Amino acid sequence: MLFFINVIKITYLIVTWLCGSILNSSIVAVYLREWKNGMSLGECDRTILTMGCNNLFLQCFLTMNEVITIFELYGLFLKEFTLVGCILYFFLCYVSMWLTAWLSICYYVKLVNFSHRLLIRFKRTIPSASAPFLFGSVVGSCLINVPFIWTMDTEFLQNTTVSAENFLFKMDLRFMSFNVVIGSCVPVLVTSVCMGFSVMSLLRHVQRMKNNTSQSWNPQSKSHVRACRTMSLLMIMNLIFFLAVITVAMGLTKFNAIIARRIIYWLVVMASPSAEAIILILGNTKLKMALPKICF
Repeated sequence: MLFFINVIKITYLIVTWLCGSILNSSIVAVYLREWKNGMSLGECDRTILTMGCNNLFLQCFLTMNEVITIFELYGLFLKEFTLVGCILYFFLCYVSMWLTAWLSICYYVKLVNFSHRLLIRFKRTIPSASAPFLFGSVVGSCLINVPFIWTMDTEFLQNTTVSAENFLFKMDLRFMSFNVVIGSCVPVLVTSVCMGFSVMSLLRHVQRMKNNTSQSWNPQSKSHVRACRTMSLLMIMNLIFFLAVITVAMGLTKFNAIIARRIIYWLVVMASPSAEAIILILGNTKLKMALPKICF
């Protein structure tokens, strides 16, 4: 039975690794080629490029981590392996959520026409704030996970073999709550708010077009609809991913929930880099046109 389960796991690992690696590598290749050719990347393009890099690292990390766990390659360093795995897992997940939040902000300022002076100034600062925010997302997500080193401990279950499935995590709940709020709750809230305002703005625009029957859909309107659809899908996926991360984080100290936690981890987290890459490619005309040239 265990052999059959491991065969399914390995097959799933190969499929998700191939899909995630190929799709996200293609996104990175498209934008790096443009940058190499001297083209300037906008704030949305830079964010998508960073998301592609992060998803590529996340997919490779998840695959390598599970291969080591399945074949028990950690040897006598199970606790150290688990500690490093937790830090990298939450770091890459939090970076992904903050990048999605920044992309939603970029789309929001493009879709919405501001009239307030403060918001107009904020819109003008977006291009210059893009690089510092992307860098800050990476550094901040790293720093809030460093305390795992001294706040996390493990305890093996009695009368069990030494394996990754037979020990409990001992966590500082105050640190874990702070970690989850800053790393995932805040960016998900930002994404949801920006997406909500973007949808309302687009609906008002559509209503104005219906009232003015002589006005037709121009390329900019179609681009706005495509951006809004992309953000809707990203928000749905981000919420599912957020719930999966919360389930993993809050279930670390409960052995009786390990089966449900592992199922959610495999079905949602392992497939998230591929799913996000598909959404980004389908919602971006540039990527859709360039992808066949790269693959073939």
